[in-house]
Amino acid sequence: MAGSKPLLLVEFTKAKDFAIDKEKTPSVHSSLLRFTAHKLRDANFVVNEIVEEDEILAFTLGLKQEDLEEVAETVELRKELKTDGVMDIFTVQRRLDFRGLDAGQSKDEDEQFFTHSETTYLIGCKLNEVSLDSNDSSSFEALQKFGKDKNTGKLMYRLEECGLVQHMFPLHTKSVSNGILRESLKISPFFNAKKLIRSIRDYYGEEVAFYFAW
Repeated sequence: MAGSKPLLLVEFTKAKDFAIDKEKTPSVHSSLLRFTAHKLRDANFVVNEIVEEDEILAFTLGLKQEDLEEVAETVELRKELKTDGVMDIFTVQRRLDFRGLDAGQSKDEDEQFFTHSETTYLIGCKLNEVSLDSNDSSSFEALQKFGKDKNTGKLMYRLEECGLVQHMFPLHTKSVSNGILRESLKISPFFNAKKLIRSIRDYYGEEVAFYFAW
């Protein structure tokens, strides 16, 4: 199946601003980033590095279609059925029963299945479940210094605790967001409010769509 384009960006603290135990440690910074990329790729993420002057500033993350479907089944994602629009728990076995995107919103058949908001949610779920182990001893030991509760075995939690991760946010797909904007600005007797709200829900999620539907 086709790979998913990156939909989540993880931005890192620069090496000159990163410190462990109040000491600037560029070598640990670099080691942690390599360790993180390794762990994410092991978890089947499509990882692209954003580099400036030989320093990694951020990763963009995506998942292949089969991995998205596996996560959707694991988290019991509720997805709209084709027949009557009722929301039901997704399973891979019943994949063909569920609605994908409307025609024209994506050129890739697989990318038409999960909406932008669903894909972003599933990537976040998968990311939060990536666990630490001791495959890379130096990076593992550095991360062991942070976190004292039940989440300490999760990679992203530890990276946030030690200050390596600055921000995480979803990426826009300009062709879709611009299409929603154009549709919302139309003044026509044939204006389809339901179609617009569906597009907003598919792209931004239910909470934002509810605001426009109210």
